[in-house]
Amino acid sequence: RVSLPGGCAIGTRPVDLHLKALEDLGAEIELKEGYIQATAPNGLTGGHILFPKVSVGATENALMAAVLAKGETVIANAAREPEITDLATCLTEMGAKISGLGTDTLKVTGVDQLSGARHRVLPDRIETGTYAMAVAMTGGEVLLRGTRANLLETALDTLRNAGTEITETPEGLRV
Repeated sequence: RVSLPGGCAIGTRPVDLHLKALEDLGAEIELKEGYIQATAPNGLTGGHILFPKVSVGATENALMAAVLAKGETVIANAAREPEITDLATCLTEMGAKISGLGTDTLKVTGVDQLSGARHRVLPDRIETGTYAMAVAMTGGEVLLRGTRANLLETALDTLRNAGTEITETPEGLRV
C-alpha cells in the first residue's frame, strides 16, 4: 500500500504503466482514497509486459517485480538508459537471471530469492551534466569524481564544441 504520487516541477507523474506491468504479472490493484493497494495472494507469475511507450521508472519496477516472479517474463519496449542496465547488473549480482541488457526487450527468469550484493550505483547523469555545464558557463574548473564520459557523450561533445576542455581521469571528469 503506497500513496499515489504527486507531481513535480516538470508535471504530473502518472503510474498507469507501473500498475499495468504489475497486473500483467498477476497483481491485483485497487486505487482507494489516494492510495494504491497491490496484492498477489499467490505471488507474482511471469508474463509478457508490453509498454505502449518507453518509461524508465516503469521498466525498473517491472524488472524488480519480475526477478522474483514464478516463471519467465518478457519486458518489451523497455527503457534502455544506463540506469536500467545498472539496476539489472545489481540484480544479477544478487542472483537474478536477466538477459537482453541494452536492448528494448528484457527476458527475466524468476528466482526464489535474492542475496545481498555490494554494488556501486551509477553517478547521476543529470547532476553530472548540470555541474559540467555550470562550470563551462562560468569559466571555472571542477573535478567530477566517480563519473565517466561514456554516460554523457552527447552533452560532453556539445560542451567541447563550445570550447570547454574536458579530460577523463582515473578519478572522474575534469571540466
